[in-house]
Amino acid sequence: MIWIIIILVMLMERVLFSMILIIFPILMYLVFSCYNALSDKIVKRIVFIVTMITSLYLSLMYNFEDSKLLLFCNIPILICYLKKEELFGLLLSLIVILYSSSLYDISIYYCYKIFKLLYCIFIII
Repeated sequence: MIWIIIILVMLMERVLFSMILIIFPILMYLVFSCYNALSDKIVKRIVFIVTMITSLYLSLMYNFEDSKLLLFCNIPILICYLKKEELFGLLLSLIVILYSSSLYDISIYYCYKIFKLLYCIFIII
């Protein structure tokens, strides 16, 4: 019984750490957006792009070594698609695909097929 509790605590610690790595840059973007309400749209877009890249970088680089779960890396991509930044979301998808191909030792040709499928879906939508 005690082993189950220890495992659950370890899993919750990993999930909490991953969520902090993703949410912190997004909260910084929200603070910037609220503070500069009358700012230029280009500045907001640049700060949004930097925020998403930072969030993806932190979730990729500080992923636990024994865990190959890339679940939290998809959250910045989903946010990009929800904010109507389809091309940037596609670029982040490509980064995650290339990173996962090196992590799981998958051939680049297979990753190219996945990216081509994503691009076709992007064209259709």
